[in-house]
Amino acid sequence: MHLLYIRMTRKEIYLGLGWLAVLLLSGFLFPAGSGAVSAFLFQGAHFLAAMVIFHRFLRSSLEVPLTPFSRILKSALLGLILAQLANLLTNDLLYYFFPKYFGYGETGPYFVNISKELTKALLEEQFFLTAVGITLFVPIAEELFHRGLVFGNLVQKNTVLAYTVSVLLYAFLPIIPLLGHYSPDYIVISFIQYLPIGILFSWIYTRTETILTPILAHILMNGVSIFTMR
Repeated sequence: MHLLYIRMTRKEIYLGLGWLAVLLLSGFLFPAGSGAVSAFLFQGAHFLAAMVIFHRFLRSSLEVPLTPFSRILKSALLGLILAQLANLLTNDLLYYFFPKYFGYGETGPYFVNISKELTKALLEEQFFLTAVGITLFVPIAEELFHRGLVFGNLVQKNTVLAYTVSVLLYAFLPIIPLLGHYSPDYIVISFIQYLPIGILFSWIYTRTETILTPILAHILMNGVSIFTMR
């Protein structure tokens, strides 16, 4: 069992779980495909909710010098590199089992991820708003909820349970708007592609014992993703 030093208050936990319930419901009510401004407003609302709910937890993470910044940066870069490698390996395995959903380019098999396609469209429509939302609002909010709230609290009781619940929830939320609009195989592939990132970001969280590490790794990952889409 791994005990993280900085913990959330009961108020943060209850409010955080309440907001996650709202996100789950909104995913079912509003299918993917909204415009850039609508997406930015939604991401901004999610970010503001995270800042309001977890302000004490985040402030404590910034104030307590538990881990040197050099270690945080190295671990974030390690998480970024491992996430990219895990994505390539996952793509190869999925191509073996679901070849009809993949193309094959110069770098190997590739899957047309609908989330990435939607992001490309949003970048073309409103580059600045989309870039801010994807590289700032989304990483901070998602890490506070998935790693800070879900994983961080469950890991105090059971490490395996913490990884399982947090990773599955992290992979499930983005595909909710796709349900009913794409084939089950496509949904499964999209779901599986999020799993390695959830595992790795949780791991670097425990490695440095600060939520700042997965937040930084997520910011870097999304920044690289946007750069490659241009």
